Amino acid sequence: MACYNKGSKINIMTAFALAIKPGILGVNFVDFQRDYDTGITPEKMPGAFVNDVFEEKRFLLGDVVLNTLQVGVVCWTRASASESLWEKLNTFIQAIIDSVYNSAALASEVASVSCERVGTDSGSRHPVGVAVVMFRVLYYSSL
Repeated sequence: MACYNKGSKINIMTAFALAIKPGILGVNFVDFQRDYDTGITPEKMPGAFVNDVFEEKRFLLGDVVLNTLQVGVVCWTRASASESLWEKLNTFIQAIIDSVYNSAALASEVASVSCERVGTDSGSRHPVGVAVVMFRVLYYSSL
């Protein structure tokens, strides 16, 4: 049975990272599986951690599995005194969403990807802004 957009979790996570860096001009740092920014210094801003949050598997016909993967991108940026942190963080969030949606590498691995929700620290850590962008990814694999 032919199965299009049959991907692998490691390829999908790598495609997310590549969509952010080098996909977005000016991003200085991308890593995996971190949920806090300890050790993030100004030269690593803006940056992101790509996290696989959870995965659900649904067994279909034969050896085909429909996987629902939640990917959380924890991102951060810094604003100077003359810049709006809110505007800079929201611009970065939108750049991440756009870059993920336009990633050819990701499109070749998944059936669909959608941004489910975005949470921010509302600028409470000025001059650094932090956000979490949650994506829902559907992809097929085999047993």
